Amino acid sequence: MASSSTFDLRSLALHHSRLRAFVVALVRDEEAADDAMQEVWIRALSSAPKEPRALGAWLRAVARNVVLNRQRSGSRRRFRERQVARAEALPSSADLAERSEVQRRVLEILESLAEPHRTLLRDHYFGGLSIPEIAARSGASVHTLKDRLQRARAVMRRALERAGYADRDTFRWAVVGTLVGAPSRRPISSLIACSFAMKKILVVAAFLLLGTAWILASMARVPDPQPYESVLITETAPAELQPLVIESPAEPLTSARRVAPGAAALHAEAMATTAPDFDWVVRGRVVFSENAGGELLARTLPRVQVRLSAYHGYDLSGTAFATTVVTSSEDGAIQWALPNPGRTVSIRAELLDVPGHDAWIREHHLAVLGEGPVESIFVLVNPRDALVEGTVRASAAASVPGAAIVGARVVYNGAETMSDELGAYRLAVPSRGYGGLIATAEGYRRGGVTPGELSAGAISQVDIVLDPEPGPEGMVFGYVRDAGGSVVSGARVRCWSSREEVVLTDTTGYYELHGIRAYPGSAVSIEASHHAFAPHEALVKGLDDPAPRDEGTQLDFELVSGSRVEGAVTDAFGNRIRGAEVWIGPSADLVANPRVFTDDDGQFSFEHIPPHPTLIGVDKHGLPGHVQALQVPQDGEAVRLSITLRRAMPLRGRVVDEAGAPVPRVMVLARTGAAHESVEVTAMTDVDGRFEIAGAAEGELEVETRADGWMREVRSHRHMGDDLELVVERSSRISGRVVDAVTGDPIEAFTVRFARSDDESHAWLGWIDISWIHGGRTFSSVDGTWSTGEKDLIRRGAWTYVEVEAEGYEVLRLGPLQVPVDGSEEGPGAEWIHELVRP
Repeated sequence: MASSSTFDLRSLALHHSRLRAFVVALVRDEEAADDAMQEVWIRALSSAPKEPRALGAWLRAVARNVVLNRQRSGSRRRFRERQVARAEALPSSADLAERSEVQRRVLEILESLAEPHRTLLRDHYFGGLSIPEIAARSGASVHTLKDRLQRARAVMRRALERAGYADRDTFRWAVVGTLVGAPSRRPISSLIACSFAMKKILVVAAFLLLGTAWILASMARVPDPQPYESVLITETAPAELQPLVIESPAEPLTSARRVAPGAAALHAEAMATTAPDFDWVVRGRVVFSENAGGELLARTLPRVQVRLSAYHGYDLSGTAFATTVVTSSEDGAIQWALPNPGRTVSIRAELLDVPGHDAWIREHHLAVLGEGPVESIFVLVNPRDALVEGTVRASAAASVPGAAIVGARVVYNGAETMSDELGAYRLAVPSRGYGGLIATAEGYRRGGVTPGELSAGAISQVDIVLDPEPGPEGMVFGYVRDAGGSVVSGARVRCWSSREEVVLTDTTGYYELHGIRAYPGSAVSIEASHHAFAPHEALVKGLDDPAPRDEGTQLDFELVSGSRVEGAVTDAFGNRIRGAEVWIGPSADLVANPRVFTDDDGQFSFEHIPPHPTLIGVDKHGLPGHVQALQVPQDGEAVRLSITLRRAMPLRGRVVDEAGAPVPRVMVLARTGAAHESVEVTAMTDVDGRFEIAGAAEGELEVETRADGWMREVRSHRHMGDDLELVVERSSRISGRVVDAVTGDPIEAFTVRFARSDDESHAWLGWIDISWIHGGRTFSSVDGTWSTGEKDLIRRGAWTYVEVEAEGYEVLRLGPLQVPVDGSEEGPGAEWIHELVRP
């Protein structure tokens, strides 16, 4: 035992809860399991294998032998061993006094921490509250609280190290007893407690170190320290699959909360058999995002790691009953074999860090009972194959116009960097990214600019100008009460002006928001929310007036409980539909919409929906979606709905160009319903230009085609199951060259903007990025050239005005200009020379 390393002890600690569940499943008695576990750990601490991968199987074999031996010896022998345990195995009074003193000092350090670290650590470790329970009480999300807990543990660890106790054995014992002895950490605390009944004090010390290694490891790990343990199964998984890693919650099998057999019982039974059934396989693929709709094998990503986790039921807020890390194969495939859970299971996929890439994964995949495991987990990856560089500077409205902004945070998609002492930044980004390049800095308004079309391997010059924050900071204060006038403590009050501010109401329902800035003539949005009420949002105007800023502006909230919205979803034949996603909100695209799944009886329910007109929608793979208006009553009366999804018919067809040649990689969208209640399903054309949409509804459809380099076409179609031929027109491009009108030399930095034609009879350009119309697109080119991109869809023959600006020159406005109708597929459809004149 003296030679056991901290790593070995930590490994043993991680196996404790899993192994104990296995022993409980064998002996079916909690007390007998604890006795058997003592003997198992004595053997483990004296002769554990050096190879970590063999530790799980070795421990199970030891446990099985111990249980068999103890069953042969009978209950009398176990009773005698407990009675003759020597008193010297227990800690002395001096030891207990010393440890109590250290525990007191640890608690003092905890209480000295700033909020919210102190309360979060106290509630989680001492109050025995789980992260989902704290989330329900505070209104914060589970993921947010896990991140906060990670930071709080790091702060606590540094405070303990500063106190000088990091390496003392008595301190380690105190950490175990103080932070792990709460009800939510029963497996380890019970391990320490039962170790005091050992006959040898050396064994006691070993178990104290074992528990210490666990808690110190948990404070250093990134994930939230849950009572898991990892077991590597290699002897039962099929040879062609990745090894299965299962993490089981350390929960007694006798728990009354279990509807189906618990995870521990499930895996104990699986490993107790010689040939478990692993025919339930979750599958997916890692692909480059531009190929998400087709040609997956041509652009897949091999040898990247993906973490898959499985949860019982329809949500991800609980504890995963199994998890694994798999590596994608040469064709990008990922797969996970595990025993059939016999119930609906939720799957979460997470891409482990792949340097130089951004990734997007749908968070929630549902394996509905009776429909088999998930077969379509796509990890969409974008390589950061382009460079954007430039400077972040203050605008003309700043006290020092044009001053370099140091330490500005510049973000584009998943990539970010900071500006240096000259205000310069350099950022590797995906060339197929989207949206704007966003910059934030202390004392300045959040600003951004669209970088334009990016090319793989190329460098784009994009300068960002930020306006200063408007005026001094102000304050908003008030009370949050319910409809009866009672105070609501612990309500979350959130404001987003120049930055997000969040506070909780105190015991009197009072709150104060400081640091609020209002832009001239604008309003500030403030929201109050509580888990027992519907959220309430209000707009505060006049905060740019100096008087309210000095005195503060009062805003009181009255929260109502809202209504319960419930119902059932059926298909056209009256069958209840399981696993359909139901959402409520003003639009299907809003991330903040409340979302639930219909349960195994096709039922769904929402709590605390605010009383106002909104929409409710239902989505189910393979069936047409559904959206309808929802009027939530003011009196809080429950709303009961019965939603029927229409019959689905496959919509097949072919997309061709004007010459009749097939066009691959065109997205085809089929929409049903009115504008605000429309439902959309999509498919991508293959190399022959063919497509098939499985979930299209029978009846009137609006069909649209989208593809880079091709004009969008929208047409009506009555869907009766027949084939559809869609003709698309190639888009044109516009380019130009900006030069000095006198010298003819190219101007290297300039901005180009489009404007509508004054003649309403002229056709507009079509689908172009909105930045071309408002702020314009900024270019930096040594030869003064500029061009629209592949995604800017400009119809041939369209008309427009073009404005060109450059520092030191007058603004040039040209037009109306017509895009030639014979635009080349390879090159621009129009090339203009812009001669700028100095004032």
